[in-house]
Amino acid sequence: MAPKLRVAPVARRNDAQEVVDLSASFGTELDPWQVDVLQAGCGVRPNGQWAAKTLGCNLSRQNGKSFILIARALAGALLFGEKTIVISTHEQKTSRQLFQNICAYFENYTMLSRRVRSIGKALGREEIWLLDGTHLVFPARTRSAIRGWSIDAYLADEAQLVTDAMWESVKPAMSARPNAVSWMFGTAPQLTTDAEVFGRLRRAAHDGSDPGLAWVEYGIDDGADPDDREQWRRANPGRIRLEEMQAERRELSPGGFARERLNCWPTDRTEVVIDPAVWAGSVGAGPPDDTPPNAMAVDANAAREMAIAGAWHLDGGRIHVGCWLLIAATRSTHWRG
Repeated sequence: MAPKLRVAPVARRNDAQEVVDLSASFGTELDPWQVDVLQAGCGVRPNGQWAAKTLGCNLSRQNGKSFILIARALAGALLFGEKTIVISTHEQKTSRQLFQNICAYFENYTMLSRRVRSIGKALGREEIWLLDGTHLVFPARTRSAIRGWSIDAYLADEAQLVTDAMWESVKPAMSARPNAVSWMFGTAPQLTTDAEVFGRLRRAAHDGSDPGLAWVEYGIDDGADPDDREQWRRANPGRIRLEEMQAERRELSPGGFARERLNCWPTDRTEVVIDPAVWAGSVGAGPPDDTPPNAMAVDANAAREMAIAGAWHLDGGRIHVGCWLLIAATRSTHWRG
């Protein structure tokens, strides 16, 4: 099945087959759709740099995204000369599962075990050190877990839950490496505001605004019937059986099934609390300047927009409310009243 969206920068050559062959040599045969994702992310420019500095893979759960990340991590350590490889998920227990899967290769294959210097298995401190100095590490995903590091490859599962604070810890850690890459794999979030980073990457992929971004997305067509079995197959290129999807359709909520199995992203919604015409008709003179309010309320969102409201008790039992929106940037602020 072809993906719903596939974009990849122009490249001189592609090293995906090396990853595929390496994986196969250790008993893991990748499916065609998984190979296609590798091809989207493994293009190489004439100068030897990766064509895609970031690869995003967006599809529903349990289709086999983690096998691609494992194959890419092994290739980074064994083929591409990447010295620091970070494999990250939202929860430590999931990161530990990825660690155990990768660790099994180095423990069960003699040609790999001979390369190992040490393996750390303490909970929350899982890591693999190779004799050549290569470091595969599986840290908990926090806003400061990898500050101070220099990273060659950042491989993230459950990327829809990466926050701006976390990303601000990760992205600068790759700046000192000449050929660093990030691979972000995730599913549709419950709310668009949940996918602070992943949603921004997805928008860039759909509008074509980032020439260094590769993106592969599977999901049903916009406006398609959510009960169309052919659409189910299009949204799930992995090995999930139709019977399992039918059971999910019966037992999940319609919204949950659309999100978790069909990779339908939520649409942005604006809830109207006060009709704009009513609000505009309520304009009136406020209290004298420098009169402190009787009450204040402040709220902010992830885009650093801050809403401030103040209320004043006026003569005659009237209440005057004033609202402002503060657009906060790193070096300047602008007020809109």
